[in-house]
Amino acid sequence: MGFLSFQGSVYSKKKADLNYLFLETPSEASAGDYDTEEDFKNAKAISTESAPIRQKVYFREEDVEGIKKRRIHINMTDFEKPDKKDNLRDKIASAAKEFLEKNITSVKVNGYSLPIQTDCTYFIRAVYWRATDESLDLLQESVDSGAANTNSHSGVEIIYDLFAKKKNFDKKTPETGDVIFFDDTWDRNNNRKIDDALTHVGIVVSVDSMGTVEFVHGNAGKKIKKGYLNKNYPDDYMKDGKVINTYLRRKYAWEGDAKIHRLSGGLTRGFGRL
Repeated sequence: MGFLSFQGSVYSKKKADLNYLFLETPSEASAGDYDTEEDFKNAKAISTESAPIRQKVYFREEDVEGIKKRRIHINMTDFEKPDKKDNLRDKIASAAKEFLEKNITSVKVNGYSLPIQTDCTYFIRAVYWRATDESLDLLQESVDSGAANTNSHSGVEIIYDLFAKKKNFDKKTPETGDVIFFDDTWDRNNNRKIDDALTHVGIVVSVDSMGTVEFVHGNAGKKIKKGYLNKNYPDDYMKDGKVINTYLRRKYAWEGDAKIHRLSGGLTRGFGRL
């Protein structure tokens, strides 16, 4: 089994058997700041993006049935894969809608309360945790399975590794319950270039006959919001009187009049599913 190469060491003797890595999360909303096309057009361009927050995540090496594994968090119970039930996709969508409709701000995953409104990765982790009856933490499985790349620095990247290497990843066809992966929703590295892969995630809650996806995502203007995307018409905000793509990429003053994808359909990398 491949292990992550962890950074640093812990500070106290009590935690001498622990290692940690840093995950970078945006210090302010990274995507979905605009509810309507008018909101987007009226939005003031920003000159730069705030530096991301570095979050320390601890791991412990444990011997589980003769196999050494890296475990997220302290005193965590053994991981069990969820059953592939026919209604799992619907349960995932229902959990995402519940968090949206009830305006839930945090969810306990593996004993830790995650602020799901202000972090898109925490949101999808909480959704899958709830939908699988608290048996599947996407970040944990990516690490345990060896899928997580040692160069990954964000939860989005680590979870993408899981679907791309160990589960299923579809570039074109979405299904209910899928994790949606987006690129270039913000200038994460502050280099004023369109080169920021895997910057945002959401959950598919429905797909209509035209291919328009209704999705729910966290860290959308520091809230949980509903959005839409259609990869068949990536440059159209509306079609036949209906919104089919949500504005996800923010405005930057350095972009000028450059033709840049700002709608969700043009920023979608693909869809991950169990």
